[in-house]
Amino acid sequence: MSKMNSFDQSVQQKLSIDIAADSLTIKQYKVISGHMLRTFLPKSKTKIPKIIRFTLFSVLTWLVFSIFSTSFYEYFNFSFSISAWRWKSSDDYEIVFDLLNTSAFVAIIWIFALGMILTRYLTCRYSQKYYHQYFKVNIQIERVLRFEQNGITIIVKSGISSFIPWSSVKGTSTIENIFIIAFSNGSWVWLPQENDENKNVRNSLIKFIEDKLTDMEEV
Repeated sequence: MSKMNSFDQSVQQKLSIDIAADSLTIKQYKVISGHMLRTFLPKSKTKIPKIIRFTLFSVLTWLVFSIFSTSFYEYFNFSFSISAWRWKSSDDYEIVFDLLNTSAFVAIIWIFALGMILTRYLTCRYSQKYYHQYFKVNIQIERVLRFEQNGITIIVKSGISSFIPWSSVKGTSTIENIFIIAFSNGSWVWLPQENDENKNVRNSLIKFIEDKLTDMEEV
């Protein structure tokens, strides 16, 4: 029995790897994050291909523009306008612009489109800021990954550790020779790129991880 415990401890020491703070660049982090979102997020329930959805949207837009034509307003005898004016004096003002019917509708479409573009731009800027902040606070931290029979223990430089059972591992992927382990809560950890120093340990870890995930699928 004592021999078995000694064997388990020796194996346990080999099933761990140090992750240096500079083992991942900001560019690699962005690429991996995007891959994780595309691969492990729930798939869209709609089965309509994107090209068909785009075509339908284009046709619908054309129909809307056709309906809101000049003849449409004349037929139903109403008008739709967007106008602005400014006061020149207490009893006098001048029109800055006055868009009527179709021109007003087109202006609304353009305002909506510009709003979407601005929102997209601000979202991208926020995402870039978030990427850099998260990378600095979480990714650029020295840590140790310890792989056990029941799960993975992550120990950061400060000594704080967290345990993740194998049942919470959603899958693995390899990007630019970086082995990624994705968890069901959306987070992930990685093994550094292969080099002469970590080659044997890294290969042993990958085999151990794949074997454990295979065992989980068979249960």
